Amino acid sequence: MPEGKLPSLLKRSISGAVFVALVVAAIFSGPWATALLFAPVTLLGLHEFYRLADGADSRPRWWGIMAGVVVYGLVFLASNDFLPSEALWFIALLVLIAWSSDMLALKPMPLDQSPVVLGGWVYVSVPFGLIAALAALPGEWDPWMVLGFLLVLWANDTGAYLVGSLIGRTKLFKEVSPGKTWEGLAGGLVLSVAVAWLLARNLPFPTFDGWLLMAACVGVFGNIGDLYESYLKRSAGVKDSGKIMPGHGGVLDRFDGLLFSLPAFLALYTLIYL
Repeated sequence: MPEGKLPSLLKRSISGAVFVALVVAAIFSGPWATALLFAPVTLLGLHEFYRLADGADSRPRWWGIMAGVVVYGLVFLASNDFLPSEALWFIALLVLIAWSSDMLALKPMPLDQSPVVLGGWVYVSVPFGLIAALAALPGEWDPWMVLGFLLVLWANDTGAYLVGSLIGRTKLFKEVSPGKTWEGLAGGLVLSVAVAWLLARNLPFPTFDGWLLMAACVGVFGNIGDLYESYLKRSAGVKDSGKIMPGHGGVLDRFDGLLFSLPAFLALYTLIYL
């Protein structure tokens, strides 16, 4: 291994281990600890998204960021029945305010302003809020639902990286992410299915079909999420979305697969099984 690679790998391993420990501790401590952990994660993710959309030298969209954290909180709390579902109508009011804010501020290009703010809420706030909906699928807070999903997601990332590095030849979407290959995608899908199979044998919920659906959503939509975040970074001309996690980049770098695959899984699971 090259000399400079070892400190980088060590830094990445330590920060990754700390991150995993925090997530596991939060989800097993219950919904409030999980909500508190992912609130600043959502804030940072929104900041990164708006920075990628506006450019590194632009002023932060603080009103959009703070309103986006409110959207996250409403979705999280309503998903776990801490708030009545009617509270989600407050999001509609925020959308109307965001949509009209460009006119009130006389922005010269309104279609370049409010759609970006709303896009951050849809892309970042809602998926993180839906973590509570995932945990509540069995009818009450189940930390293994969240941990199981993350294990399947991490297996997909690991399988894609290992197989892609070893035998990856056929580019998946080189215009967006030159490093991604079809072989890596297949390797990630196989490993995620294997982890889902192990989880299905040891956990009572969901059924084997449910875990398999989760692995399929992670394998397909997780990779789309990865590509989309690469597309954002490529358009902005940056390597990482942020620097919050040494060796990993930013929040969007770490959760890009979850932001697409979690809503997809919940939507398909609800349509098929509920």
